[in-house]
Amino acid sequence: MTRGAALGLGVVRLAIAAAIIVVVAYVLSWQILWEGMAGNETPFHLHLIDWVATSFPNLPWWYQWDGMGVSYREAYPLAASWLTVAASHAFSTNLAGGAQVIQFALMPSTALGLYAFFDWRRRRPLAGVAAAVLFMLSPIGWVEWV
Repeated sequence: MTRGAALGLGVVRLAIAAAIIVVVAYVLSWQILWEGMAGNETPFHLHLIDWVATSFPNLPWWYQWDGMGVSYREAYPLAASWLTVAASHAFSTNLAGGAQVIQFALMPSTALGLYAFFDWRRRRPLAGVAAAVLFMLSPIGWVEWV
């Protein structure tokens, strides 16, 4: 098989795996997209997202309105908050809508990365699809991954 044909086959397998992963993700977590964010720390994350949105894409070092001032940049990972604000701008939604998109997208994106590892590094695409689906079956990941 030529290099171009192998690459084309890999892209087709990736597209099929992505379709399977997105369908399984939607079946397992459609509530996140339609009913709102999941998890008991949702208000805290929405507060962080609201703070990041005030100065997006920049972020001040010090947040003076929490606990007499704390540095979230040194203490709490804010990549999900930045992605949420970017998604809310990109999809023209409110901040909670952007958070729903990011919370939904993280699990299938991670599952697709798991598939890619099995396919490209281990040469086991079927095992990659199985690992991706089994990874998404864990309910705690859907609410704690962010």
